[in-house]
Amino acid sequence: MNQPLVSVIVPTYNSEAYLFKCLHSIVSQTYKNIELIVIDRQSTDLTVEIANKFTTHVIDFGDERSMQRNYGASLAKGDFIVFIDSDMYLDKDVILECVDACSQDGVAGVIIPEESIGQGFWAECKRLERSFYVGVDWIEAARFFPKRLFDEVGGYNQELISGEDWDLSQKIKQKGTLARITAFISHDEGRLSLIKTLKKKYYYAQKISKYLKSNQDKSEVKSQTSIIDRYRLFFSNPGKLFAKPCIGLAMLFMKTMEFGVGAVGLIRSRIDVSRYCYGLRLLWLAFISLKLQSVLLFIASYLKNRNGAKTTLELKNGIRVEARNHTSDMGETVNILSGKEYNEIDRYSKILNHPLIIIDAGANIGLFTLFIAHKYTLITSYLIEPDAENVNQLRTNLELNHLTDRVHIFENALYMQTKKVSFNSNADHYSKHVIYDDESNTSTVDGISFVDFDSQCALESIDILKLDIEGSEWDLLTPENYAVFNKAALIIIEYHLDKNPRKLEISDISNYFEKDYEIYHQKKDERIGLIYAKRR
Repeated sequence: MNQPLVSVIVPTYNSEAYLFKCLHSIVSQTYKNIELIVIDRQSTDLTVEIANKFTTHVIDFGDERSMQRNYGASLAKGDFIVFIDSDMYLDKDVILECVDACSQDGVAGVIIPEESIGQGFWAECKRLERSFYVGVDWIEAARFFPKRLFDEVGGYNQELISGEDWDLSQKIKQKGTLARITAFISHDEGRLSLIKTLKKKYYYAQKISKYLKSNQDKSEVKSQTSIIDRYRLFFSNPGKLFAKPCIGLAMLFMKTMEFGVGAVGLIRSRIDVSRYCYGLRLLWLAFISLKLQSVLLFIASYLKNRNGAKTTLELKNGIRVEARNHTSDMGETVNILSGKEYNEIDRYSKILNHPLIIIDAGANIGLFTLFIAHKYTLITSYLIEPDAENVNQLRTNLELNHLTDRVHIFENALYMQTKKVSFNSNADHYSKHVIYDDESNTSTVDGISFVDFDSQCALESIDILKLDIEGSEWDLLTPENYAVFNKAALIIIEYHLDKNPRKLEISDISNYFEKDYEIYHQKKDERIGLIYAKRR
């Protein structure tokens, strides 16, 4: 009997605790014509080593589950595809029953029932909760599909971090019906605590808005987000709910708390809290990152609002930095040097050499170099900064941290060609350094093209290239400059959409690099964010 090929796609990230049992359950299926694809996300534990024991298809790609799943599907050769999380274990007949179900006319996807397993009291509560969902149309999502239909609906929506399973099931149902099987998936919750489950619920609730907006007219969405419908479901079988009274009552309490923190997370996602809490956030970062004397200087300097005055701050890790009072310097100092601004860099450490070669274009007062120099002791850094006052502070900060012998400073503006350019800056240097060809509040600075800069440095390779894109720097995203960018193992671009004479979008940055780089996007707000581009 001819068995169609089934591609099993498993996204992973630091999954060593569960992965062996997960993959063993897949290769031990009674249905044997299986292709196993593992899409890892730069795991730092033994995940990749474990995966390599079960399949030759282990690929490093992506930043979220939906991206990993879609990429796995693009590589799949099977007639059918199924998506299994790394903490899930399959009953031996799962794949066989799914293929049989898809042999029926009109079946577009298959729901595999799940049960929760784990250790501890709260894991038992989660097991009880999930038991009520088996067979419930509005809460169970399909995970087995004919590949042709999966491709037709566009796969998982990569804009969704929460609700992506429900969203895909709703799209698939437009192509046919959803079937069910009787074999189970066991979802290993590990040693679950109430705090752990509430944190998880809060995180995903902050990401659910896009799902709600894209599916707001669907009746099942209202049930999925309704505590009343959940309680109605639980109390539909009081015998099961209170078979163990303590477990039943605790499960109801846990679910109520989840809906509570979920509501807070949803509200938080719809309100720009950072605008109202910026000062408090800076104060908190100052307390956790600065030495006590510097905390007091930070507060005093910030409150006095003495534009132009400077304060030397010292961090607990030993970094010293001179910053202007009550400008972006104060906030950026604690934000960057406490590791909050560039908190994604750790995930790329595997691709970096030692000593590191760094290019920081738009160096400002040198905070990125100070941050990298503390994190990776051996560096050689090339800094490009057109503003004379910034350069003076930059030199001071390098001297304070004994880095002058490892840093090369170019007092230039990056421009499309080498020439004199107009440099627009407001009086207090409050993050307004932009190169424009206008006449308001400008000074004339020397420009240098990216190609000429590269020629002067004569670098064969670059570990990290960090570039602030504001004003004329948007012009650097051209074919002439790509060879310079392509020397870098990791590119970090901070973009400012409101300082954008070419009217480019975030997608233009991603498209520029996507041929040779994997892209990760980290938003700060609607106007500013970071693009990480890692060489494939």
